Amino acid sequence: MRILLTGFGFIIALMLGACAGEKPSAARTGSWELIPAQSGISFVSIKNGDIAEAHSFTKISGIVGEDGKALVTIALDSVQTNIDIRDERMRKYLFETENYPVVKIGAVIGSDVLATLITGGRKNIMLALEVEMHGVLENYDADIWVTRLASNKILVQTRLPLLIHGDDFAFSAGLAKLQELANLSAISPSVPVSFSLVFER
Repeated sequence: MRILLTGFGFIIALMLGACAGEKPSAARTGSWELIPAQSGISFVSIKNGDIAEAHSFTKISGIVGEDGKALVTIALDSVQTNIDIRDERMRKYLFETENYPVVKIGAVIGSDVLATLITGGRKNIMLALEVEMHGVLENYDADIWVTRLASNKILVQTRLPLLIHGDDFAFSAGLAKLQELANLSAISPSVPVSFSLVFER
């Protein structure tokens, strides 16, 4: 899954774009921090051709600096599928969390993307994401909504899910092992990922 995505350089766009056009003040400067309790990242797996199941990650963190650089981190040990044995197998055989414990998503927003976003306003942004997972670095374009909830709070969420393929991050062997252990006829290597992230400063 090429989250990230949860992840999440899109943050930059939101933060910077949201503040463009507003007069700077001491209360509106500094880094933006992710609020985990108000945020979520989920993905859908498909097995045996037509059985879809929704899963999520419960431990995520993120920050956007004043320089416009953003970093969101997902703890892969926090995968939640509502089946304990499946969680354990995904950690061990798919994500291999002992060697690759986290997903890191970063991005930088260009000045041409900045735009005015008032409280209650919403904007659609395409943002380039750099995703590091399972020892592999990949780039994706994220189609997101940015909503300004308050002068110091922004919601960033997918307009369309990110479609991640297992081969992008060398997950083929892990998927084959999960399929064998669960006695399944197939597990789709393509995974749609969605996120809803709230940042505050």
